[in-house]
Amino acid sequence: MSLVVKPLKDLRFVSPVFIVIDAMDESEDASGRGPRTGGNRIPFHTFLGKRLSEFPTGFRILITSRPEAELEKAFPESSFVRRMYMNDPQLADEVENDILIYTRENLRNSFVGENELWELAKKAEGLFQWAYVACDYIANPPPGLNTSDCLEEMLDSAQGNDAAEQLNELYRRVLEAHFNMEHSRIRDNFQSVMGQVLCTFEPLSITSLNIMRQHAGGGGHAKNSTDVSNVIKYMGSLLSNVNPSDSTLLIAPLHTSFRDFLTDPKRSGKFYVNLDNTRCQLAYATLRTMQKTLRFNICELETSYSLNSEVPDLKERIDKYIPPALSYSCRFWAEHLAQVPRFDTNVFEDLRLFMGVNFLFWLEVLSVRGEIPVATMALVSLRRWLGQMRDDVSIPSTATFLLQL
Repeated sequence: MSLVVKPLKDLRFVSPVFIVIDAMDESEDASGRGPRTGGNRIPFHTFLGKRLSEFPTGFRILITSRPEAELEKAFPESSFVRRMYMNDPQLADEVENDILIYTRENLRNSFVGENELWELAKKAEGLFQWAYVACDYIANPPPGLNTSDCLEEMLDSAQGNDAAEQLNELYRRVLEAHFNMEHSRIRDNFQSVMGQVLCTFEPLSITSLNIMRQHAGGGGHAKNSTDVSNVIKYMGSLLSNVNPSDSTLLIAPLHTSFRDFLTDPKRSGKFYVNLDNTRCQLAYATLRTMQKTLRFNICELETSYSLNSEVPDLKERIDKYIPPALSYSCRFWAEHLAQVPRFDTNVFEDLRLFMGVNFLFWLEVLSVRGEIPVATMALVSLRRWLGQMRDDVSIPSTATFLLQL
């Protein structure tokens, strides 16, 4: 700091000085990939965060970064620090056009047509790191291939082997910086959390996932006590909305290739996530979430003689009394059940309780949400699943009744 701040204090500036530090999360200090020299070595972002107040008054520093946990910890909100999150929908809509400009510039000497450039931009799904890998692969074909071959592979449904390996290396590098998969507890937590993130039929928030994880315990199933944010807070470059300060935003992979990476054991190796291990847990979690939270007149309506359309504040009541985790469970429990490949006594017991105690409460939730057709599809799916299970186990009388629905 003596090499920077002290000389600056002796200078006089006519106008403010604006310093931009771009992509700080890519630095070795921030990523955890930097050399470890021992002693009192302090990462640059930690050092800068502690000494911001010592800069001259006319200095302004703009730091751009993904929401990595270490960086957010180094720069907490204060009189010297203001955070701004780039979640403007208009900016998001313009990303594809920005990627098109990027691909056009990087492939200008490769004679790629405008239509193919547009296809590449769309396939990138808003992720510049994919566009970077794709452009590098096309502009610098490996031995035995030419630009047209590489372009065709990248526009195919499956990515080219070399390009896929570059993405694999990119993902492994990010994950290895934060997760020691040789530690059994870390490995189990990573696989459990990421399994649920990847297995849900639509994205859920940190709050909703934690609720369902709490309900997944018991009945012969291990309790998932680890807070989701303890795992995903390190994955801001791979997942959306990992910042635990707003735990109601939806979490999803930033690019489908990350999901493909995690679910392919040959690509991900020690980071492989076996979704079969998660599917039964989610079936159990959705049933238990409904069992724990469904109740009569859940929206506390004054009368049952009014149509839903006649309740002026119905939407506000739904938002207040039907949390997203319960809404998700009511809509998707049958689809999760359909993915359970073998008869599970614990799941069936909760299914029996659901049908005997909470069935009408479930219909009530679907009704106020205007989603009654979901019930028909769920019961058809349930009947099909029970029919398949009949070959594996002697179905109890409750199941025989359901098969006749």
